[in-house]
Formats: sequence, structure tokens, C-alpha cells
Amino acid sequence: MAAYCMSKSALNMLTLKQKAERPDLTILTMCPGWVKTDMGGKEAQLEPEESVSGILKIATSVTNADSGKYLRYNGEVIPW
Repeated sequence: MAAYCMSKSALNMLTLKQKAERPDLTILTMCPGWVKTDMGGKEAQLEPEESVSGILKIATSVTNADSGKYLRYNGEVIPW
């Protein structure tokens, strides 16, 4: 579990660094939520379709002002 958590922290830092280095791009990190998959398990809260639908909505509506943010599948900002 430690390596998984560390990889997510590294991804968030990469997002911030890329925002600074490439202001012409919109860079995001997204959390798909707790999804009913092999990894999430049967007790997870979201069906895959709900997660994907939310991610697509966010990905097609963000602006450069959102660059560097860590967002949930439903658009909430996740502080880290």
C-alpha cells in the first residue's frame, strides 16, 4: 500500500510541476472514486459507468484556470 500511496503523491507533484513548466497546457490529476472493479471490489460505491461519465464531463469542461488541480470524478477539488 505504501508504494501505491507514494505513486499518487508523485503524480500530484508532477501535475504541479507540469503546470509551472507548461502554462500553455491544462494539466489535471483525477480521482475516479471508489469504483466497482477488480481493484475496488464489490463493496465500492460507484459503478464504472458513473465514474467514467464524471471524468469525461470534467475532461471536456475544464479550462486553463483548473490546471494543476486534483479533482474527483464529480468535479470536487481534492486538497493534498
